[in-house]
Amino acid sequence: MPPAAQPPAARNNVDPNNEQLDVIVFTTTFFKSPSDLRCRVALSTLRSLARLNIPAVVIDASPLDSGVIESLQSVSNMHVVKHQSVEGGKGAALREALSTANTVFRGRVTGDTWLAFQEPEKANMAPHWHRIFRSPNSAVKKETGVVVPQRADASFQRTYPIEQYHSELFGNMFLDSVARKSLIASSSSQQLPPSIDWLFGPFALRNRHSNLWLNYDGMTYDAQIVPLIRAMRLGNVGVQSIPIDFEASKDMKAMEEGNGEFIEKRFHQLFIWEGLVHNAWTENFDVSSSPSLRSGVGAAAGDYFTSLNTASVGDPLSNQMLGMMVIIMIGITCFFFNSSRGKFFHALNTHRRTE
Repeated sequence: MPPAAQPPAARNNVDPNNEQLDVIVFTTTFFKSPSDLRCRVALSTLRSLARLNIPAVVIDASPLDSGVIESLQSVSNMHVVKHQSVEGGKGAALREALSTANTVFRGRVTGDTWLAFQEPEKANMAPHWHRIFRSPNSAVKKETGVVVPQRADASFQRTYPIEQYHSELFGNMFLDSVARKSLIASSSSQQLPPSIDWLFGPFALRNRHSNLWLNYDGMTYDAQIVPLIRAMRLGNVGVQSIPIDFEASKDMKAMEEGNGEFIEKRFHQLFIWEGLVHNAWTENFDVSSSPSLRSGVGAAAGDYFTSLNTASVGDPLSNQMLGMMVIIMIGITCFFFNSSRGKFFHALNTHRRTE
């Protein structure tokens, strides 16, 4: 029996004598083949970041014999690409990428360094990160600890699959509503922006707030959003929404629009938030220590983290009607924009979560 494939060594040509870094992108990948459309877009993302001198940390969970990780590593010596070593799904990979950014770039990051997460398929984000954090006219406030980019509506509607545009637009309204009611109930000092693009995906945090993400053991999309909610509940982190004119991949829109499988995926992505979000706004949590760091993943990163006090808010919200509205509105979206009524009712009856 042939020996099991071994992950290639992480590409790391980082010079520790170089200047401190202002921003590092971290992301996670999983592709079956370098020829997959999503992998090709991810390679474009890494090339765009390299052209703008923005280093990236990539944690890849693709099959070891697929050639994917070698393709990702070949883009630029500036980036660090390694095989996922911590058991778990996207959430575990996200935390490993965040911790690795501190470990690999040790000595070049401070508490003020921006660590920016994005999905690898969002190639158009590279120039926006550059503008947000490096432009002389940057809109980032001095007191801001977390930045959430917000898609401009015109380009959002024009470049995204129409089903995704409507489902995420409604989902953002739902999450905004829950956030406002929760902050009012808790008398938090955090001022919620007029709206937050919760379901966009990309966000950036100052390194001093890394424990908010490392200390939450979410498995999938919740690993991105629940720590953001915790940052808001603390009231002293400073969450800022910054508008950008982001454009999604034309090829990915062509592949996903009108595709019943992807519409079902959108449905499930929204459906999981009804209970999870309410819990996130009411649960007690402690970010003074991180299980991810104690398990040995990037333990050196602990030098840069700031301990924060346990936080909690008042009574849980009773908001089941909003949850029902989510189900109804996504059903309408599936019916009218994809003519896939059977897919919708199948999803509603099985409640099967997909990645």
